[in-house]
Amino acid sequence: MLYDIRLHLHYDYAAAAGGGRHQIRVLPSTIPGVQRVIAASLSFAPAPNERSDFSDFFGNNVTSIAFRDAHDALDIRMSARVSVSRPEPGLDVSPDIGRLRQELAAVRSLASASPHHFLAGSAHSGIDAAITAYAQDSVGTSAAGTAMDLCNRIHRDFTYDGEATTVRTRASAWSTLRAATSGGIASLCPAIITSVRAVSVRNSSGRKNSPWSREVQAA
Repeated sequence: MLYDIRLHLHYDYAAAAGGGRHQIRVLPSTIPGVQRVIAASLSFAPAPNERSDFSDFFGNNVTSIAFRDAHDALDIRMSARVSVSRPEPGLDVSPDIGRLRQELAAVRSLASASPHHFLAGSAHSGIDAAITAYAQDSVGTSAAGTAMDLCNRIHRDFTYDGEATTVRTRASAWSTLRAATSGGIASLCPAIITSVRAVSVRNSSGRKNSPWSREVQAA
């Protein structure tokens, strides 16, 4: 399937900035077996005095820009065409949650794909009792089955609302609002992962515990 994607970000400054340096992460990435970027472009107004493009530690496309002149607004426009292919799911051989916790603990790598980078909480996505309780109801006999059930429940229970949340909204508020922007719903993922990891440790005796995973292929 082909997706034509457009993104426009506009910033107004309370007072003119004498200069500035920014790192922009909005260009989609090619993911082998999942999606392929056919074409992509990124433009700025005003035009930056410096620009460089590179990939960060996690493989995200980054554009670094710098301004030397005064400006009181910034527009960022991205357009891309992405081909997405999803193979049919195979046999579910994922471990149950207790075994998953053991497998994660056995990983000794700190490479960019290591799970250890994504297990800690943050100021906006920490362990939350309400989020943990919500995820608990989806726990099944496999991690993949649990993740799929959570995907379906969030799709059913949450409403997209472009005005419901902002980048400052903490994950703990989403379980009450049951509405969020697409970015807000996607950001719920690390909060659930963090909460579930704690439940997995607590319930390692074999009782039901709770993980979450959502595959979000965003532009």
